[in-house]
Amino acid sequence: MLASLIGSVLASGAVIAIVHFFVNGYLAERISEYTFIGLGEAYLVAPILIGVGALLAALSASVAIRRYLKA
Repeated sequence: MLASLIGSVLASGAVIAIVHFFVNGYLAERISEYTFIGLGEAYLVAPILIGVGALLAALSASVAIRRYLKA
């Protein structure tokens, strides 16, 4: 569970950094005829990513522990 939280926090940080530096910085300057996502959307996705990562880790750990204890 702790590893999934660390991984999802790192992934959220990577999403925010990519949107900030690459999408809003590089792509927005080079391609002006498209509207790209902003930091607001990245900040919206980050807690969802962390929550889903923690939920999936908890569910998979629960299933694995139940199977191990039954056997």
